[in-house]
Amino acid sequence: MVYQSIIVFLTIEKLLNPYLGLNLSRYVFETITTQTADLIARAVIVGLPDQEPRVTISQLSVIGNVPQGLYNVKFILNIPGVNIQGMILQGDITSDGFRFG
Repeated sequence: MVYQSIIVFLTIEKLLNPYLGLNLSRYVFETITTQTADLIARAVIVGLPDQEPRVTISQLSVIGNVPQGLYNVKFILNIPGVNIQGMILQGDITSDGFRFG
């Protein structure tokens, strides 16, 4: 799915968009705290509309899971141009990347 591709772990280079991706990798070696979870959420809220202006975020949660060493992320997205409301994407941010699940 194209919207999952935007929420990539690293910023990657593409010919037409050299800054594709939200670069969430910068947070993986930070201590898992509510403050870091808030920074991740802010990066998504600010970055996703820049990457894909047709998408709006209706809900976003980022919760740190210290025992497992990851952040659980859940998005609820709306894409009015194609009449999609309430699309749920969820996954985990780990040191290995963003894993949808």
